Amino acid sequence: MDKNCLVDVDGLIRVLQAIKDGKPVEYRLLEDKSWFDFDPTECEIDTENYKYRVKPKEYPDIDNHLYIPMRDLEEGRIYKIIHKKARGQQDPDVFGYVCVRVNLCSEDKDDIIFHFMLTRALYGRILYVIDDKCEHLCSERTANFANIIALYYNTPPLTDYVFAMATKKEVAELDDILRQVGYEFKDYEMQKIDWNKE
Repeated sequence: MDKNCLVDVDGLIRVLQAIKDGKPVEYRLLEDKSWFDFDPTECEIDTENYKYRVKPKEYPDIDNHLYIPMRDLEEGRIYKIIHKKARGQQDPDVFGYVCVRVNLCSEDKDDIIFHFMLTRALYGRILYVIDDKCEHLCSERTANFANIIALYYNTPPLTDYVFAMATKKEVAELDDILRQVGYEFKDYEMQKIDWNKE
């Protein structure tokens, strides 16, 4: 071992117990900034290089109105986008949804790269899909929203917004919207649907 490591023995015992109980245990890189204290009453367990965290919960059935700053958004998760002025409202107006691919937030900047994003525009909704295999900017014919499919797309400024976890119903609706343009978010990545295999 190249480095000396301080082992969290209590955490290690919890993780070993979780494995024994058949609960999911996940490995994460040490650089992951989203780790927080383990609370066995809250969720499943995660592990990474002698550090342990709560494994992300399933999407909630109903809105929990818990707002999350951009720097705490987890990669591979879907969030609703809400204007900061709407915080505290009973049913805040949702500007859109984003599925985080890479969180680039630091002390100097707030920025993310997304897998897909659905936003509200003046004349309707726009879906942005990032496809690593896309050779040129394109779109698919859809009835209720516009769409842009590209190799890369700059995330618009979101500093005036906060985020909340999407509900199961919203995630299902987004799955349906993605399928309308021939895509699905599966195994933490965007995949073009092969309709011949459906």
